[in-house]
Amino acid sequence: MRETAGETTRRMFLRLARAGIVAIPGMISARVIFVAADTAYLYADPLDRFALTIPDGWMQQQTTDTALAGAWAAGDGGALFTVVYLPVSDGTPAEDLQAQFLPLLIAQPGYTEVDRRYVSLHDGDKPLLDYFTTDATGRAVRVQQIFLTHGQDGLVITFRCLAADAANYATVVGSMVGSFRV
Repeated sequence: MRETAGETTRRMFLRLARAGIVAIPGMISARVIFVAADTAYLYADPLDRFALTIPDGWMQQQTTDTALAGAWAAGDGGALFTVVYLPVSDGTPAEDLQAQFLPLLIAQPGYTEVDRRYVSLHDGDKPLLDYFTTDATGRAVRVQQIFLTHGQDGLVITFRCLAADAANYATVVGSMVGSFRV
């Protein structure tokens, strides 16, 4: 029997969650401040699914996981910004993608929801989930995830850092999110 797009999405998300790739610490500011061009570079996904500006000092992380479309760590190692690709049925609303994973996210250790809101991207408002969780050592982690769909592409943008450091990354992560294009 053929797997549905939703089943494939859930399977891939579970694999990424077990690997610690999704649900990572951080804070996305609703205010967007773009990074100056001389201190950043444009990253274009090799499969043409998205593009965004990567600030100076953020290093691309290498992975063999095909669901992880991109990952960048702050130069100080304190934050991680990822883009996860998940196939969806054409026309799937971003809210449905978010709803698929909410039970998995809520089950994480120390899950405490901060906010659910929408953030403006170039092609409209997208749902954002803002929450705390704990890492393997028991430290509080801040996570913000934006869920978006475009045709048969589902993308989850995740920012993660220690909760105490979230404010330090808000402006730069806001610029990354503000530059995101599908």
